[in-house]
Amino acid sequence: MKRTAAVLVLLALTLPLLTAAGGPGSSSDPLISQSFLEETFVPQVEGEAQEALLTGLDSEFSWLMDRSGLGMPDDSGEFLFASALRKLDIPKGSELALKFGARLIMTAGQGYVVTEYGTFINVSEAAEYDDLCEIELNRQYYVPEESRVTFRAETDCTVYVSGDHKPDTATRSASIYNDVSLNNWYYDSVRYVQENRLFYDVDNTSFRPLEPTDRATIVYAMWVASGRPTPKGQAKFEDMTGEEYCSAAVSWASENNIVVGFATETGFEFKPANIVTREQIAVFMRRYADFLGRSTTQRGSLAPFTDRDEMGSWALSDLQWAVGSGLLKGVSETRMVPKGTCNRAQMATIIRRFITGEG
Repeated sequence: MKRTAAVLVLLALTLPLLTAAGGPGSSSDPLISQSFLEETFVPQVEGEAQEALLTGLDSEFSWLMDRSGLGMPDDSGEFLFASALRKLDIPKGSELALKFGARLIMTAGQGYVVTEYGTFINVSEAAEYDDLCEIELNRQYYVPEESRVTFRAETDCTVYVSGDHKPDTATRSASIYNDVSLNNWYYDSVRYVQENRLFYDVDNTSFRPLEPTDRATIVYAMWVASGRPTPKGQAKFEDMTGEEYCSAAVSWASENNIVVGFATETGFEFKPANIVTREQIAVFMRRYADFLGRSTTQRGSLAPFTDRDEMGSWALSDLQWAVGSGLLKGVSETRMVPKGTCNRAQMATIIRRFITGEG
């Protein structure tokens, strides 16, 4: 505090010099120019004053933490409480667990936070999240009481952390479901779907990657990717009671013309358990792109596919768009199999391509 007072006194004594000086190199101030005072001396003094103040506050805060015992590891031994911001370089694909009291500032890279329980607060924007939160650069985030979140690095990241956090970052998980391993070609896509909760998990332990995709799954994924919007009302499908996990998603997709039901003698059915074909997926995704306002004018050639005669005329334009945009690829260089099914691993890949633009 003595240093702070001395610097502030020095700054106070300096200010009269600014008003007394007639100008750079003037007769009233032949030794010290006004430009030197304004551009060099004063900023330096202000900087030293700020540094002294912050050092004093940090010292007092550290003393308080030590006196209260909060500077010690918790009972589990997994987390540490740090009173000052600590710089961490987190590799792509790694994770960092944060508990109550933790502050987070990301200065480089791309990452997001998944709320395990409780909430997560963007202090800079006065926003609160209870699910997923994309981390913006140079914003301050905070983990409130009775909360725990996990930061996940999409690229190599630099973060500053204080409060209750694990001292070391976790390595990339070797397995996210008991039926998906790191060696599977679809690992990254399944992980992306899991982290963003795009598919509805029945038991949270198995993904069932080789099972065919049904209509409920694809509509639910688009709804979640859109932020889980509240529909204006419940869609009037005879086979939907409103209690299904996909009910809100189906109603939202119906009112935005992303899905169309099947006509019956008395109305319409959605048929959530119906398996979607590859050409149907092209139609679904094109309608979703239209809803998002994306351009769907791009076209790819279907000439290389020897089974193009099997493609429904109603889906040709959408298949051309899906191929041209790189969203849908053939099962081989010469076969599209338009009426074939799409398993959940393949659907996870298509969804990830659509959202991220990655191949």
